[in-house]
Amino acid sequence: MCGRFAQAMCLDEILEIVESKGIEIDKNILDEHNNGVMHKSNMKGIDESDQKVHSPEHNQSSAHNWITNQIKPTSKAESKDSRDTKSARHAEAKRSLNIAPHDDVYVYVNSNGVKGFKLMNWAFLPSFKNSETTTKHTIFNTRSESISSNSPKHKFNHFFECAKHQRGIVFMQGYYEWQRDGKNIVPYYIKDKSEKLLCALAIWSNSTFSIITMPAAQDLRYIHDRMPVIIDFNKEDISKWVDDDYSSSMELIKPKIGLESYIVSSSVNKVGIEKPGMNLPIKQTDVLSFFKKRGADTIDKEINKKKTKTNQ
Repeated sequence: MCGRFAQAMCLDEILEIVESKGIEIDKNILDEHNNGVMHKSNMKGIDESDQKVHSPEHNQSSAHNWITNQIKPTSKAESKDSRDTKSARHAEAKRSLNIAPHDDVYVYVNSNGVKGFKLMNWAFLPSFKNSETTTKHTIFNTRSESISSNSPKHKFNHFFECAKHQRGIVFMQGYYEWQRDGKNIVPYYIKDKSEKLLCALAIWSNSTFSIITMPAAQDLRYIHDRMPVIIDFNKEDISKWVDDDYSSSMELIKPKIGLESYIVSSSVNKVGIEKPGMNLPIKQTDVLSFFKKRGADTIDKEINKKKTKTNQ
């Protein structure tokens, strides 16, 4: 699954990385939808090695003029008041090493031919529900099985309908997963070994989104049995997901192999906690705190045993 991820970069930094891959961002249309004002900010985000946590006002990047928050929703279920509210908060995308459900983040989409970043809330709201619907049952992950045309109920499945026309990409620095070891819950951070960003697939509706998950890659199953669907960071695959027809886009749903994973501080267990370096690997002495009385040799043997078992 994917219940927490890191994205502490400002929009300019994300744009710079995405554009370096040759990925299309229609700036003229973004300009038109944002009152003709277009400029970049010079603020820096929180890098994995950065030891400074930005104050709340830094979250309101002047780069908001690049996002497509003025794109009209494809569904009529979202009220005018709801759209006005989203417009008023369009500069408030959260930048954090601990992004959680209900946070607002930028999602790369193709909406009615407009390609760009749209501010969305990480709590999927189907088009047949309105913005006042209770959030008691938050949908932040959607199983890849639910958007498959092979599903016996796909014709009555709103997730399937969104997968046909409303697909997006969440660019994240990495994501967190929790390994259950008896009474212990151990947090891991998972990232690409070489790329600065992961490209996680999503579906969206009413300016909300859900990250698609699937059975975990063999080398990550020792942590959890599921993972977000992550594609290679290149123009071809990204265009295929947001541009191509449903059948072609579904070819991208396969486990990402070779990601880096390591244990991080338990501070990430709590929603809303923000600490510098919380996505960095912790020291061996700190790892012991997760397992209390067991020694380092025992821990290493158990972790390696799980890795070996899942890779067989």
